[in-house]
Amino acid sequence: MALQQLVDRYGDEIVFHGSDLRLTTLEPRQATWKRGLYLDGDPAICADKTSDIPIFMSLFKRYETSYGPDADGTMIYRVKGLDTGDVDLDGTVGYVHVLKRSDFSEVTLPLPEGYPGPLTTRTPELRAFFPLQPLAIVEIRADDFPFPLLPK
Repeated sequence: MALQQLVDRYGDEIVFHGSDLRLTTLEPRQATWKRGLYLDGDPAICADKTSDIPIFMSLFKRYETSYGPDADGTMIYRVKGLDTGDVDLDGTVGYVHVLKRSDFSEVTLPLPEGYPGPLTTRTPELRAFFPLQPLAIVEIRADDFPFPLLPK
């Protein structure tokens, strides 16, 4: 896959952002939790050191989704409508934007104001606070997602 070739070539000098749109310039946007109920920090571009979650988000963000580790640490990815045929896996396309790691700061944000839980702490994440142009844009299809998808 093209993403793996980029990782092999550039290693930890690159990070990944997923979108259902092919964007030649990424601009900071307001991140939210729980489908927009809780604002999450200042407007930013969010990225990840690995491409797994950006691939997932590029394909399924428009649906109700969740992801996280199960009891043994294995990541579980869920998409609402997967079991009812509401999600067209064959027609789903996303884009992973490859960006320079040096443009991002690692931040640990507090829980969004008013968020009832159950989380009490957050893991650090990568955020940029100014517009960026990707180094590469890789088109993704559901077949490219390397993990099982479960209905939500």
